[in-house]
Amino acid sequence: MRRSVLVAVIAGAVLPVVGCGGPPLQFPLPDAELYVGPDQEPLKLTAEQRQQIWRILDAQFGTPDQPKVPDPIKEIPGFKTERLVEGGRAYRKLCMHCHGLDGDGDGPTAPFLNPRPRDYRPGVFKFTSTAVGAKPTWDDLHYTLVRGAPGTAMPSFRAYPEETLAALVDYVIYLSVRGQVERLLAATLTEFDELADEDIEDAITLVAGQWKAAPGAVVQPDSDKAPFTMESVKRGRELFLASDKGNCAACHGESGRGDGPSAEVDPNTGQPMRDYWGFRIRPTDLTTGLLRGGRRPIDIYRRIHTGVKGTPMPGQAGNLSSDEIWDLVNFVLYLPYQGAQARASE
Repeated sequence: MRRSVLVAVIAGAVLPVVGCGGPPLQFPLPDAELYVGPDQEPLKLTAEQRQQIWRILDAQFGTPDQPKVPDPIKEIPGFKTERLVEGGRAYRKLCMHCHGLDGDGDGPTAPFLNPRPRDYRPGVFKFTSTAVGAKPTWDDLHYTLVRGAPGTAMPSFRAYPEETLAALVDYVIYLSVRGQVERLLAATLTEFDELADEDIEDAITLVAGQWKAAPGAVVQPDSDKAPFTMESVKRGRELFLASDKGNCAACHGESGRGDGPSAEVDPNTGQPMRDYWGFRIRPTDLTTGLLRGGRRPIDIYRRIHTGVKGTPMPGQAGNLSSDEIWDLVNFVLYLPYQGAQARASE
């Protein structure tokens, strides 16, 4: 890295001009203070640095209605470049009003929603089948589109043709990859005051590699699912309450209503619970049955095993065996029925 400064892209390129047909659709410049994660100072960019990064991204990734990707990105499993134009059209019609033109989660309807729409640019997705630190698979994002996120404003897109869903998944990956490269370039530029060809290549290769590795990081249980019996539910409840095991009750409460002693304040920091994107967050009320990551047993298994990425909920793979996780799954599945009985008696 750091051997040659880009000339054609950074110094020689200019922003597109407005033609007779009106201004072309363009991605916005990077934020002047680019958010890179919780408890980290934002990357502060000058106007010139923002223009430099914009030009590079424009050269590498194109525009919203004429998207393109560098070769390493084309190797992401399931991803198809030829679907991006159609995916962009569908995204602007169905998703942009919440998730924003560049996937920043700040579309015109976003301020009115709780929880806020996902910001795709950091490449962090809450509900995946993959291990800690791994990107979602193509199938993970497709599954989210099909089921939606119950309890949020994110609907199911099950009624749309499969071709539309596939194109949307590709476009979300495109926006996420673009946003991750943007952050890597900004970090390099703020540290070294210039960008070399190798910096761009390295950023693209690194991000592509993370996404290509995702299918190999899918969490597969070490044992078969425990039958749904009251014996299994009882074992799961004991694990749910045990402070030296799952300790789920610390946040979710003894009854699973999301009202545990650590529900609002992080015991490690003394600060309000926040997610990766800086928004206040509360533990899920498990008695409602509204599980945003899906209600299939395997979905719940993976939430317990890995945690919920981008949130304070940790994974329990190091604390619980596969059989114990399955017992917890059965208890979580039982909680809505137990909760309904409790509410009926109130």
